[in-house]
Amino acid sequence: MKGDRNTAGKDIVQKRREAREEAKAVEVQNAAPTFEECAEVYIRARSEKTPRPVALFA
Repeated sequence: MKGDRNTAGKDIVQKRREAREEAKAVEVQNAAPTFEECAEVYIRARSEKTPRPVALFA
């Protein structure tokens, strides 16, 4: 029977919401840097600031 409110139907809004949340989760996962990337950036930044050792008694 068409339009029967007692039977469960498709929840279009919920499906769209779930698809949007899933796409957002994938985007965030791909955008987040890895530990290795963070470590490389940190080491590179620190090595530029720290002067190289100089021979004091040469």
